[in-house]
Amino acid sequence: MSIENLPQELIEHIISFVCLTQIPQCSTVACNWVYPSQRHLFRHLFIRISPASGILSALSRLFTASPHLALHVRSVMVIDETEMGRTPAPDLLFTAACVLKHLKALREIELAFRGASWGPTPMFEDMVLKPIQRLPELSNIVVSGVSDLEGLHDISALVAQSSCSRLGLTFVKLREHQRRQDVQPCSEEQTMSNITHLALLLPHASPGTYSTYFDGRAFPNLATIQFNLVDFCQLVTIRTILASDDFPTLETFICHISCPMYPPSTTGHPHPLFSLSKFRNIIFTMSESYAAEWGLVKRFIGWWADVFAIHSADNRTATIQLTIPLAGLPLLSSTKAGDDIPDYRRDGRLKEEAEDWRRLDGVLTSPAFVRLQEVKLRLIDCEKESPRCGEVEERVRIVLPKVRDRGLLRL
Repeated sequence: MSIENLPQELIEHIISFVCLTQIPQCSTVACNWVYPSQRHLFRHLFIRISPASGILSALSRLFTASPHLALHVRSVMVIDETEMGRTPAPDLLFTAACVLKHLKALREIELAFRGASWGPTPMFEDMVLKPIQRLPELSNIVVSGVSDLEGLHDISALVAQSSCSRLGLTFVKLREHQRRQDVQPCSEEQTMSNITHLALLLPHASPGTYSTYFDGRAFPNLATIQFNLVDFCQLVTIRTILASDDFPTLETFICHISCPMYPPSTTGHPHPLFSLSKFRNIIFTMSESYAAEWGLVKRFIGWWADVFAIHSADNRTATIQLTIPLAGLPLLSSTKAGDDIPDYRRDGRLKEEAEDWRRLDGVLTSPAFVRLQEVKLRLIDCEKESPRCGEVEERVRIVLPKVRDRGLLRL
C-alpha cells in the first residue's frame, strides 16, 4: 500500500507522534495528509499578547483568509501582558473579537492576566467577554493571575449565558476586607448556574481569604469541586470551604496533590483533616514527580486513612479513587522481577512499610462505609503489558486484603 492510500485513521495516528515543529512538513507528503496535519497543528493555540506583539493581527488575517483552520482549534491559552481588559485599547480589542468569532469549535480557553486587578471595561466586555459567551461548544474556562476580586461572583460576566460548565481559577486573589459583613453578597444576576465543575488552585499569598469571603451560593448547581494542592497549609482553607452549607448539590470531590507533606514532628502540628462525608465520589491523585519519594507517598497514604477515619456513619460515599506513583507500594523497589511476593504477616520489613496501607484497608471496610461500592487504585507508570504487572497486582492485594475480600478493589 502506497503512502497516499493509507487509511485516514492511520495517518492521524502517525502524525500524533510527530514533533509540533515538524508537522507542517507532514502536510507536504500527500494531499490526504494536509487535513490531519492542520488539525494537529491548530488544535492548541498559545497566544502571548504584549505591546509589541502582532500575534492577534496575524491570526485574524489567517482565519479570515482560511476560516477552516479556525475550526480545528479546540483550546486556547492567552497570556495578556497589556492589561487590555482595564485600559482603552480599541484596535487590540477589535482584533481579538475578530479572532474569537472564527473559533466556533473552541472547547477550552484559559485567560492569564499576570496578577492584574479584575476590572474589565465595558468595551472589553462587549468585544471579548460576550464573544466568548457565544462560543457554542465552549465547556471549560480557566482564569488565572487575577487579583482584587470582590468575590468569585465578580467573574460571572465571563461565564454567564455561555455553554461553559467547567470553571477553573488559578492563583485568583480575593479582596481582603476588615469585616466579613463588608463583602457584597452574590446577587441573583451574578449566580453561575451553568457551572457544575469548579477547580481551584489557591494563591500562596492569601489562601485564607477564600475561607472568609468564598460565597458558594454563586454556584447553585455545582456538582464537582476540585482542589489543586500546592501548599499543604491550604488544607485549613479547604476544610473551611467544605464545611459550608452553600453547596447543596455537590457529588464529587477531587484533590490533586503536588506539594510535599512533612511529618508532624517537623511541622510541630498535626496534618489538617476534613470530613468528606457529603461526597458520593472521592478522588485523590498524587503528582508523578513523587515517583522516587517512597516515604512521602507513605505519609499521604496515612493521611488519607486519617481523613476517611472521620467519615460520619451516614456518609454518602460510593466510590473512592486513589492515584499514586508505582514506587509507593511497599518493598516494590527492593524486590526483583520473579521474586516471591513477601507476606506482611511474616515479613517484618513489609509489615512496617505496609502499616499505613493496612490502616487504610481497615478504615475503608469499617461499618461507616456500608455504601462503598468501589475502591479504584491507579498506579502511575504501571502498564498492563509490564512484566511486573502481575506482581504489582499481587502486592496491592496483600496490602489491601479486606478491601479485596469484599470485592471492592479495582486496578
